[in-house]
Amino acid sequence: MSLSNATLGQEAFYVFQPKNFTSRKCWVTTGCRMTFTSVSPRHSFGYDEVDPKTKLVVSEIFKMRNTCIIASTRPRSLANLACLVPVYKKAVKMQLLGIHPKHFKKYVEKNIGILMENKKESERERVCEELVDQLNLMITTLGTFLNSPMILNNLIQLYVENPEKMKNFSTTPTEVYEELRDFKIGKVVKRLEDKVDDPRRKIKKFMKIYDLVAANNFMNNNYELLSVEEVKELEEKCENDGIPHALVLSTFFATHIYKNKRKLETQYKYFHLTEQEFGCGKYLGMYIEKFIMNDSSQEEAKDLEVNKILEGNLFWKFLNSTIDEAELIKDKDQISRFNNVLFFLIGDLARRLPQSEKIFEKLSDKLIDIGWHLTDGIEWSNISYGEDDITESTEGDDIEADTNEDTESDTDEDIESDTDEDTGGDIESNTEIDNEVESDKSSKFGKEDVILRCLTESNMNDHILKSVKSKLSLNKSWHITKGESLLALNKVLMLIEPDEISISLDSDPSMFKDPLHATISKLTKSKKIENINFYFNSEYNGLSHGVTDHWIKEKIKITELIGGFGAIPNFNFLPTSLKSLHVRVVADYESLASLDKRLIKLHKLKELGIRLEIDREIDVDKLPKLSYPGDFLCLTLVCDDKNPDDNFGDEFASLLAQVARKLTPYTTNVQLRGVWLQNTSLTSEGISEVLTAMHKDGIIIKGLVKVWTSVSISPKDQENLDRQAKRYGLGGFQFYDICSSEGMMPKLVEKAKSDINTINADEAATITSMEQAASDISNAATIIKKVQKLMMQQ
Repeated sequence: MSLSNATLGQEAFYVFQPKNFTSRKCWVTTGCRMTFTSVSPRHSFGYDEVDPKTKLVVSEIFKMRNTCIIASTRPRSLANLACLVPVYKKAVKMQLLGIHPKHFKKYVEKNIGILMENKKESERERVCEELVDQLNLMITTLGTFLNSPMILNNLIQLYVENPEKMKNFSTTPTEVYEELRDFKIGKVVKRLEDKVDDPRRKIKKFMKIYDLVAANNFMNNNYELLSVEEVKELEEKCENDGIPHALVLSTFFATHIYKNKRKLETQYKYFHLTEQEFGCGKYLGMYIEKFIMNDSSQEEAKDLEVNKILEGNLFWKFLNSTIDEAELIKDKDQISRFNNVLFFLIGDLARRLPQSEKIFEKLSDKLIDIGWHLTDGIEWSNISYGEDDITESTEGDDIEADTNEDTESDTDEDIESDTDEDTGGDIESNTEIDNEVESDKSSKFGKEDVILRCLTESNMNDHILKSVKSKLSLNKSWHITKGESLLALNKVLMLIEPDEISISLDSDPSMFKDPLHATISKLTKSKKIENINFYFNSEYNGLSHGVTDHWIKEKIKITELIGGFGAIPNFNFLPTSLKSLHVRVVADYESLASLDKRLIKLHKLKELGIRLEIDREIDVDKLPKLSYPGDFLCLTLVCDDKNPDDNFGDEFASLLAQVARKLTPYTTNVQLRGVWLQNTSLTSEGISEVLTAMHKDGIIIKGLVKVWTSVSISPKDQENLDRQAKRYGLGGFQFYDICSSEGMMPKLVEKAKSDINTINADEAATITSMEQAASDISNAATIIKKVQKLMMQQ
């Protein structure tokens, strides 16, 4: 396997060229090492875990001929590669999401077993249990930032060597990086203390140069390899201070040695993009502190110099590296990176400057204003509110994520549009209510989360809190998407309240139970807030969690609730103020009877969406008839998805129609906006039978009958089925091939324990969770083969 490096615009990517297949390449972006490590362990660096199952997944991927494989932890960066993908190739985009909190214990046990192999098993178990508890506590402020294997590995090592230090964390990302930097410095100092005079002072001096290089690279939009000149300068600085540059550089930079003609060359880069962003924030903080301390001692003079700090010299150059003077940029990836630097800058200033420093108050206003207006006009609509999207939407910056850093919530524009496509599409034309909700609530996602994150990074600094309060008072409606924003939100709610608040977590809500419960407790006492909306992505709100049950027990004025309920739901706690309700329930008599009993009392409810999980053993006669009093109903039947090759076929056509009829109220007041059948193996004949059975049962649909099936249906048959549906008063028919670029690949995510989407815009496939794919290799291989077959057909 040959390796070459290609720098593309603002990113550098690794290009893999397998020897036996000249028609396939793999680009692995910054922070993504799993595929590279799997296929070429000799060149690996970073901290990603690789196991035999992952290698099998990778081997399956590389069997896909005539494809270009792109792997990244930041999908927004993939747009830079579009110009290099030949028109005759299919692009396979792979997004790695890091380690989910539910796997922390397993990951920690594995690393503790290595780091403490000489210790007793009882002691290893104790340390592992304490560390996992500590990580779960840190999630409330760090969120998906902890998903990074690099961060986890460093924290595990730090805990093993100094558990008390980690227990005293206030756990902001800034503080975590500060402690990890000190941890690395301590390691280097320990190795140099017998060879160099005052090594700690010299290493800290080197770190200032490190931060300067990070800032310069960020300003010049260089996010990857250090230039030859920079490396040479760093080596000279080390040599001048009498410290070995090879040891120092390899500690703070990832190194890659490759053969260039007849000699070996060494490349240096950041272990993770957030390390560069942290270094840039540190340098800016140092610059501002130096400016303030060297300025006149008169307070009036300092006040006058605030604009000079923010609008002149280095800082203004820094801003112009991301923001155009006339108009805010629309590149979400650049905004995400800039926000990260802003967060680290605020966190660093809060540590450097005392709260008594008056100039910090004016700086706070300026910095929060930057974060607020940077996201102004940007649509962060990574979560849509159609029943379609509710049941199947996936995470982007997020995800958070991001982690995935904490910016993971910002999803790639291509992926956003294709997620809507994958999950049903046509919301605008077929689901007017859903479209209204989406247009109202998606346009300003991100603003509140950005400045609340600033408050979190400052450790609830009084000046930052005052500035955040001032900004939030401008909005009557707040939209919170980050679980790690909840602690700061609770602080702000003690001072000011909006007229309406929407909490739509884009990550696992079970990670934030305590802060979310505290938020709900505060909202319970509110006398000002008129509407409280909850949107819980069903991907993270599975039937086994039951977390929604716990939350809605509070007597608050919820006007819209989207989410799943526990295996034994208690719908009696649904508030009577609900106007819109989307629920995900199991098709059993107890669950539906409990829902039906409560629906009668929800007099304000106008819109109802039911996602019903059904299996082959369902007894239709035992299902209750819903007495829904509202105006609009959308019914989604999700067939047994435990085995992707054993879905509902034509023999179950009449059964599906009977379930739909049983749940449709016998009243002319209710408009049935759609009946959607997901995860089936229906042929055109079977779908025709379903339509006929619905017609005979007297079902009238104002929207569409949508069917997701693994069986291909020709365009001619689709037209015939559409005409048949319209003739029967069923609105129309829409077909989604599970294995096609227009299909609902997110459902195959649940089947194969992996997230595999086919992107319609590029006719490409996106594989969004290698960690989950590796957990069930047999199913993952089946899915990949289906995608491969589809690509070859195209």
